[in-house]
Order: sequence, then C-alpha cells, then structure tokens
Amino acid sequence: LALRKGPQHMAAPKVPPPGHAFSYNPPEEYLPNEEELKEWEDLDPEDRPFGYFIPKKFDNLRSVGAYEHSVRERFERCLDLYLCPRAMKRRLNIDPESLVPQLPRASDLRPFPTTKCVQYVVPGQTEPVMVRCLTISPDGQFLASGGEDGVVRLWEVQTGRLVRSWDLMEFVGVGVVEEKKEEKEDESEQVESKKPIVSLEWNPNRSHHVLLAAIGKCAVVISTGTGGLDDSEVTEALLSAASSIKNGANISPDSRAAKAVTWTSLQRKSKPSTMTPVSAYGGKSGPFALIR
Repeated sequence: LALRKGPQHMAAPKVPPPGHAFSYNPPEEYLPNEEELKEWEDLDPEDRPFGYFIPKKFDNLRSVGAYEHSVRERFERCLDLYLCPRAMKRRLNIDPESLVPQLPRASDLRPFPTTKCVQYVVPGQTEPVMVRCLTISPDGQFLASGGEDGVVRLWEVQTGRLVRSWDLMEFVGVGVVEEKKEEKEDESEQVESKKPIVSLEWNPNRSHHVLLAAIGKCAVVISTGTGGLDDSEVTEALLSAASSIKNGANISPDSRAAKAVTWTSLQRKSKPSTMTPVSAYGGKSGPFALIR
C-alpha cells in the first residue's frame, strides 16, 4: 500500500443513522398534517427536513413497502461523492495536560506573608515596657507576660487582646526607698522604684487555672478565671485554703516554716474590677495569696 502510485484512498463519509422520523411507527409529532404537506411540496428537495422521505405510520413492520426514492437518493449520494472534493484531516495528538497553564512556584511569588504576626499592645500605653518573662496556658489559648513595671498581663493568643492586668506592686510593697537630701530643705523625699516580674509560670495541670509570679522576694498566686464549669470548681477547691488564712499562716507559729515563709491572703485586698472572671464559669480571678 505504501508503494501504490496515485492519490491516497479516502473512505467516503458514513450515512447518518436514521432517527425517529424514519421509524415505521413514529411519534405523533413527527407525522405531518395537510398544511405541512402542502408546505413540504412547495419546498425544494434540498430544503426539506428529510429530503424525499415523508414520515408515515404503519401497524407493523410487515406492512412497510419498498422505498420509492431509494435508487434516486443513492444515485445523488454517489454523484456528490464523485463531484465534491475531499481532504484528509489529521487529528492532532495533543496532551490535554500540556494545555493547562503551569502554576508558578511559591518561591517565585515572594515576598508574601509566610507567618502570622500578632501584636500584643497595651491600650493607652505610650512608652514600651520591657517584658521579663512569658508563659502560655496548657491549652494554648492564653498568654501571660510579666513586665518591668511589675504588672502581670493576660493576653488572648489568637487575637492579641489584653484580657486582664494585675499590678502586683499594690500587694507586695517591695519598693526601694531612696532618700534625697537637699541642702536648702530639711525634708527628705522618698522615691519608690518598681520591681520587675522576674519569673512567671502557669500551673502545668490543665484543670488548675493558676499563675505563680515572682516579684522581688515574694511570690504571688494568681487565679486567671479562664476555666470552664468543671475546671473552675477544681481551681476554687485548690485556692480555698488560701482564702481562709489568717494572721499570716496556717501552720504553727513556732515552726521553722512559719519563721522563713509568710503566707498572706490577698482576696480582700483585690479590687472588684480585677476579680471579674474571663469566662462565664471561670470563677473569681486575680491575686489570691502572697508568699513572702
């Protein structure tokens, strides 16, 4: 076949398969009425919908006779194939995936944000305060920071919102007193300098929403009030002993522990605004006890 001379053989196009109109029992919408038959006779054979064929309905396939225009239609088809030129069209073998545009690499699109940045800003604060220590709650929802100004601040990690702040200098009172004497005045001027929060730790137990802050020579137990209904009951049971302390300790005054460490309850000294819980079932929040 490759050595054959002359044009390449091209097969004739196939005749389209018959539709519903060529059935011996076509649907009613394919059967023409008298007006449609008159319009069909006025049209040219090339403009008629089915050529020379008129849809008819028969009771059975045996009643269908020979088609009277079969020889004519076959001759016209052979004439069209003989006179009409044909061209060979080759199908392009293209991979569909090659038409899809390739996405650029992430490194080519930089600069773009790769990490989430949250700023923790104290509302109304003009001068920045150095943060000495940080601690995160066991559930990762809250962040506690201890500043140079002696204030413990409770933040919401995802939003950066300041939830609570407690100034421990009001409870500790560990200021350093410096006396400045002037030559012209006999009175002494007392200047109190604040102590920073040197250490801050969250209770590792997820059920105890309690902070322990170290400032100067004291340690302050702080209830955060961030727990749920069950956790708040556990936290209140843990701190119930601190609220019942009187006269500095709940142990024998002659023991070595009583002389070395003094445990003082701070629940009455706390302001009502600082005791408001963060969550609806968090219980009371704020400094509860002081260890000096």
